Amino acid sequence: MESGPCDIFYSNKVVEQDDLIIQQLNEEESQDEQGSDTIVSDEKDKRKRIKIRRIIGELLLTEEKYVNYLDSLVMGYIEPIKTEFPDFAEKFKSITSILRINKILLEEIIFIQRIPVEPGWDEIDDVILSLSERLLKMVPYFKIYSQYVNNYDDGLSLYSHLYTTRKFKNFIKKQTDFIKDQYKDKLETVLAISDLLIMPIQRIPRYVLLLKEINKSLDDSLESRGNLIESINAFSELATHINDTKKQRDELQLLMGVQKDLTTSLGCPLSVVSPNRRLIKEGTVYALFEGAPVIKPGYRKKLHFFLFNDCILISSYMNENQGRSAGLKFVSVFSFHKKSFDSFAIDKLDDDRFDDGYGFQIYFLTMKKKIGACAGFSFLCPLIGDRDIWYDKIKAAVNEIVSSSHIHHEPENTADDAMEMKTIFGWMYKLGDNIKTWRRHFFKLKGKSLFYFSKPDSTQIIGTLNLRDFVLHTSTKAENSFELHSKKTNYIIYFKISDYGSESRAYYSIWCNMIADVCDYEDDVFKKWKRLTMEQRWNIINIPPDDLPLFFMEPEKWLKKKKRESIR
Repeated sequence: MESGPCDIFYSNKVVEQDDLIIQQLNEEESQDEQGSDTIVSDEKDKRKRIKIRRIIGELLLTEEKYVNYLDSLVMGYIEPIKTEFPDFAEKFKSITSILRINKILLEEIIFIQRIPVEPGWDEIDDVILSLSERLLKMVPYFKIYSQYVNNYDDGLSLYSHLYTTRKFKNFIKKQTDFIKDQYKDKLETVLAISDLLIMPIQRIPRYVLLLKEINKSLDDSLESRGNLIESINAFSELATHINDTKKQRDELQLLMGVQKDLTTSLGCPLSVVSPNRRLIKEGTVYALFEGAPVIKPGYRKKLHFFLFNDCILISSYMNENQGRSAGLKFVSVFSFHKKSFDSFAIDKLDDDRFDDGYGFQIYFLTMKKKIGACAGFSFLCPLIGDRDIWYDKIKAAVNEIVSSSHIHHEPENTADDAMEMKTIFGWMYKLGDNIKTWRRHFFKLKGKSLFYFSKPDSTQIIGTLNLRDFVLHTSTKAENSFELHSKKTNYIIYFKISDYGSESRAYYSIWCNMIADVCDYEDDVFKKWKRLTMEQRWNIINIPPDDLPLFFMEPEKWLKKKKRESIR
């Protein structure tokens, strides 16, 4: 390998001399700790200065090697790969900018070669002062590393996939031979592409480490010490920024994965992806529907829980045997946002109550009197340790919201409480536009929109109504019916509920209440309803407290239960 300017400055002979001096310095520092007085202060200072020069030299030498390796990566792999494998090149496109920035940095710090083999403190002070100023000047440009770090994992996964193909293997082998030929005078050894790709990930922490090592041996009286500490802080903040950006991206990908799995069913009323939201825990939990006659006593509904920092999202499995991979169906959401955390509560249930697990209960204080302490939204975990983890993490998430001065609030997408989830689904009848007959559809209220489908498991939406464009009215067309009047045209849509037997009135009230929360209304009945407290609403609807979990989580089973009761 041909010697570069840095190699001449930092020759093997100098390295051997430095190693010997640093070894002596370490031994003397050890004697200092043991109380020895044999060390001459001037000799100790001399060796400290040489140690600093050694570290400064290492910074320059490693920077030159780093730039050479990056150059071989860009010219040997990234540029040629653009035509053959453009997706791979796109993942690592920021490496070209990183190379350009580090070439500039190398030119800026090449002056380090002027430092003598045995420098004095004044010479050390001048070099570090100039080095710190030049490093600080480059810090803003190094933020490009964030883009590289964010794409690194995806790029590496793509590399692993491509490497299973013969075409990609042959390409890599061809370009490796090219690098061996073109860079034989610049590189000590030719590294594999995977080793080259990880270098930018390791470089910023390396700067911090070297600068801190210099600071350990630097005299406190030197003017450059303050500048060096400023450089250390700037690069430490840069490393933290890069790590935080990577962490945020990873969390965003987790949220996108949850959203993707949920939208395989009829959709999810909660917008899962949010810059301020993070996933804390997920896993299987069993819901308890005790005493329900339509199913066997002690029935456990298998659910998938997602605990975020601002809510709990509950979903059921499309296929329980295949788990989450087969898709999830939205069930419910408990929000921790400002409007609801004062009324939110979670309790552990008596451990002796169940033979097959350990329970906890989530409820709202505004509903507690009506529901009762043991008849709310109760859940079971097979292991006591798992139950305690859920309990502790949910409590911690709520406490964080309570103690935080900034509370993330999404009034249109999250629920205020169990009654105001802004989501409900079930069968209703819609009066046709041209042929005036009542047609049965499966409806789903989601945020501002009302969707209808041919059947519950259909993903084909027949129609969508933006409720902000309509006004809600009571109707005389049929019993338990309501109307939606368009604000822009004379268009009127009629709905009726008649599949729920004696509970049709209750179901009608819930539908109207939730729609009235989204769109405008003029009737006195809705104005009066909006003034009622939560407990008063439950009393009017008159759904038994034990039925509430089943009603919200399994509306079809709740309907079958009511029909079965009416037959009896």
